Amino acid sequence: MSAVPSTISVGTSTRRHDSQVAAVAQPTRGRTERGPDRHDGAMQIRIEAVDLPGGSCAPADAPTSYHGVHVGLQRGREPYELVPGDAPSATWNLDVPTRPGPDGTVDIGGPFAQGKRGDRFLYLTWGTVDGEGTFAMFRRAKLHLADIDPGVLSRAAAGEGPLVARLGLTDSCGMPLCARVRPPQVEWTCG
Repeated sequence: MSAVPSTISVGTSTRRHDSQVAAVAQPTRGRTERGPDRHDGAMQIRIEAVDLPGGSCAPADAPTSYHGVHVGLQRGREPYELVPGDAPSATWNLDVPTRPGPDGTVDIGGPFAQGKRGDRFLYLTWGTVDGEGTFAMFRRAKLHLADIDPGVLSRAAAGEGPLVARLGLTDSCGMPLCARVRPPQVEWTCG
């Protein structure tokens, strides 16, 4: 991971409240009448994170220390629902379109899915937010969907419950978790 920050201005698409910065994107809505016999080409994903690293950090590979650290899910190239790095936990809920892959597995699409078919992943993006609401990314964590048990993914796609990822966001050096995050660092379940 490169330690050179890229800057994305989200000043007009963020709002401040209680010392948190949250993207203006609307929260996902629950579905009704879903179940194993009803697959409508969409799936709910929930990411539940604990053990955030704090509001400041100084990674060894970085030319500087970072203050005002936040983490969010990446939607396209933009951060989504930013959470301060010193929050006790973070949860993201999203709906993603699904379709059958060529081998019969579930393929996830939409603005949250990164990568090519068969190698899709979700990004958690780490950055700083300055006093004007500008987010500057300095590292990302990849949650690879290929690491999910196919049975768990199929049950979630069939509507038996959301696909849930549970993980801690502090690495073994006390810094924001980055690079590829694989089980057992992340636990994937349905429901």
